[in-house]
Amino acid sequence: MAKHPTLLQHFRSLAYENNIKDFTKALEYFTVFGATGWKIDGSKSVDVLIKEIRNNENNGDRLNKNH
Repeated sequence: MAKHPTLLQHFRSLAYENNIKDFTKALEYFTVFGATGWKIDGSKSVDVLIKEIRNNENNGDRLNKNH
């Protein structure tokens, strides 16, 4: 990808790398996850993915506080 990719290039990359063929679905995921570079499970809703991310962050915070 270019040194300073355009939004369109980021969008295409997200859709291609996560095998999201439906434009509307790809746009929904891109709106939330943009150019994070994360692997996205297209079989899960955006709400479920956000909850998983929040749970992972909370568990990580808890682990870091215990050390």
